[in-house]
Amino acid sequence: MAEEIEELKLKIKQLERHQADLEMALLVAIEHGDAVENQLLDANALLKKEIRRREYLEIFLKKVARDREKEKQDLQIILDTLIEHGDAVDNQWRKEMAIVKLLAETDGLTLIANRRRFDSYLTETWQQLCTDRLPLTLILCDVDFFKLYNDEYGHPSGDACLKRVAHALSSAMRSEADLVCRYGGEEFGIILPNTSQSSALPIADRIKSVIEQLAIPHCRSKTSPFVSLSMGIATTVPSPDMFPSELVEAADQMLYQAKQKGRNCYISQEIPCLT
Repeated sequence: MAEEIEELKLKIKQLERHQADLEMALLVAIEHGDAVENQLLDANALLKKEIRRREYLEIFLKKVARDREKEKQDLQIILDTLIEHGDAVDNQWRKEMAIVKLLAETDGLTLIANRRRFDSYLTETWQQLCTDRLPLTLILCDVDFFKLYNDEYGHPSGDACLKRVAHALSSAMRSEADLVCRYGGEEFGIILPNTSQSSALPIADRIKSVIEQLAIPHCRSKTSPFVSLSMGIATTVPSPDMFPSELVEAADQMLYQAKQKGRNCYISQEIPCLT
């Protein structure tokens, strides 16, 4: 019996200690309840903010993914179109480039080849005839007393005169291989591939004739009542030992002599082949 009483007393003490611990915990909870609640509220607010941020990020990433998929589809369409119509696109590009090249080599006033085209065509022709061992003739033409023509009739009439002269020169050529260029100002250059001196002189006579047929009045000319041309003609068989500029210099010298002779005429020279 005594042992049972002692055991009961021990349990009562344990219960009393447990009650004291609970009372202490309750006091602490009561004392610090507001701080814990505030911490919980702050943590809850941060959690909600993080959830919203992640939701926004998910929406953004989905939009980026849709945009990339759309770009991918657009690029695939472009690629398919290029593959399907590649030849047509390439041909169109070549046509446009040819037009650009033509405009770059065309004189804006007379619409014939310009000095750029003269230089390139002379070089190309020279190189080809060096290989073929065929003659090349160059004619440099100058409208006689053109400054006086402009002074008398005005620059618009001078421009119109140059246009008519350019057209007449082009009409006197034999084939597309013969190139008429506006060399500069009132001066024109004519490149005649595969043309000997004897073949060039009839062309010079034809040029003189078509200019006379224009019958453009020039009351201040000292050589004719109409617009006329002076021409210098130089012919050679191109060779690697010569340069195209030598042919140009020779034709220019012949033009100078034609002017010294009285204008409205031509002087011709054949440069011997060096090899």
